[in-house]
Amino acid sequence: MLQDFIYSNYATCLIILFMIVFLVTNTTFDKKETTLFMRAILLALVLVVVDTVESYTASFTYPTTLRVLMSAIGYTLRPLCIMCILVIVVRERAVKFYLLVLPALINAIISFSALVCDVAFSYDAANEFVRGPLGWTPFVVSGLYLFVLILCSIKYFREKNYYEALIVFAIVVAAICAVILEMIYGKDGLINGTIVISVTFYYLFFHTQTFKRDHLTKALNRRSFYMDAEKNEDSITALIGIDLNNLKVINDTKGHEAGDIALKTLTECVDKVLMKGCYLYRVGGDEFFVLCNRKTKEQVEKIVRGIKEEMSKTEYSCAVGIAMKTVDKTFNAMCIEADRAMYEDKSVMKMNT
Repeated sequence: MLQDFIYSNYATCLIILFMIVFLVTNTTFDKKETTLFMRAILLALVLVVVDTVESYTASFTYPTTLRVLMSAIGYTLRPLCIMCILVIVVRERAVKFYLLVLPALINAIISFSALVCDVAFSYDAANEFVRGPLGWTPFVVSGLYLFVLILCSIKYFREKNYYEALIVFAIVVAAICAVILEMIYGKDGLINGTIVISVTFYYLFFHTQTFKRDHLTKALNRRSFYMDAEKNEDSITALIGIDLNNLKVINDTKGHEAGDIALKTLTECVDKVLMKGCYLYRVGGDEFFVLCNRKTKEQVEKIVRGIKEEMSKTEYSCAVGIAMKTVDKTFNAMCIEADRAMYEDKSVMKMNT
């Protein structure tokens, strides 16, 4: 059995081992986020071991309690692993955790009922699998979690978080393909590898995004600003400079926590009106830039009006400046022009107050 386990799961277990090492040694993520990934990868490891033991007991010519137990654990863990991925996806959203756990808990109760009755599944005298009236519950619960993941992917897409939307959708497609192939060929193992690869790939994406984004506002950071400006030099048609008004006053009078709230409010307002192909960057304390790819002056001005309108609904305000690309204008010149226009807007705002 050990030989079969190593031969069939060497690559999967190697990925799991590397992931555990990365998670233990990585101090970049919050403890909560690390725990979410660690939980998912450890459950996948347990599932690999359980499936190996169950496969070994399937070679017997008679049914055993061990096989029933391993099958029950396997049917419990599959939806649970998908649920762990879902928990990672909705990590920053106000979701009641018990609503996510409830389907997995019901499935676990039904699966383990096989130890005392055949309502879920059983094995006949020849050790052949017999599905009970509730035998499809693990597949239904897994399908439910995958459906919610699709909804999350759509939600991310509508929020213009296109990369994460694509990754979540890809995980769903890969999981569905693995389940279908396991059902067609009657063999286990594909879903295990799919879960491990999905968690690992999501972790790598998450790790990459952590270094690309500002920790407080989640806007892209200064390093990303200059890298994207160089990479998209030919497609950038406009630059919008944004400065939050009175941040120092807010910090001095209400504290830095209030200043943080003001900065996050600004990014939320800007994100609401950004068009596809436009990206927000925090390049300094209260200074932001928006890179606009293939946008006309009218479209850029519409974005600026939207920013002003959204900010007017809050207790904060910001100054905004625009620089349009021309044939003879360098990117540095655009930054200077947008910055100058932003300070002119700030001066006008002060005169009107």
